[in-house]
Amino acid sequence: MSDWLGLLARQVGTRDPKRFVVAVEGDKKEKRYLEPLQRYGVWMKVLPPEGHSSPQAVLQKLNEYRESEDWMPGDELWLMVDTDRWPNLLEIRQEAERSGHNVAISNPCFELWQWLHFFDLDEEKTGTSCGGYKKALGDETGGFNYKNINSHQKWYPQIPEAIRRAKELPGTHSEPVPQLPGTTVYRLMERVIDNKKHNGN
Repeated sequence: MSDWLGLLARQVGTRDPKRFVVAVEGDKKEKRYLEPLQRYGVWMKVLPPEGHSSPQAVLQKLNEYRESEDWMPGDELWLMVDTDRWPNLLEIRQEAERSGHNVAISNPCFELWQWLHFFDLDEEKTGTSCGGYKKALGDETGGFNYKNINSHQKWYPQIPEAIRRAKELPGTHSEPVPQLPGTTVYRLMERVIDNKKHNGN
């Protein structure tokens, strides 16, 4: 973890050449989690939904970006979706990967990934629903408010721990979609860390 914090501290005000573009189905929490990485030199663009937020609409948003003037060769495009409202994501994942996109799926939702920053899996506290994870995050972090503009200062130091915990969940490694509970958001964050290490040498 100390190496990761050192990379963040050293590269404030710089900008990595690798560009990450992430299309998300939520218009708040994922955006608020990912965008502050820009303060630490990560080129991160979040594409929030416009109206309908089905996985197909999110994928369409990513495809439209690739066809736009903003796209550059080498951009790493990611689709980030949850299973809580969309349990059958096999077709979407296959379509995204055929288009050359990366996919990060959380089951049941992104709040599982957030929970793993601070805690091991504990279904007695969280239950297995998205609502359970949201409530447990509030209870266990003293009413933690991830609308706070500086919330990244709490999340980001814990990213290596979240990656470790996510990898330890058997559901994470189920293919083609994580089983409950599981999340492959760690793959995106591993790419971010690897890129920071490459450019921090």
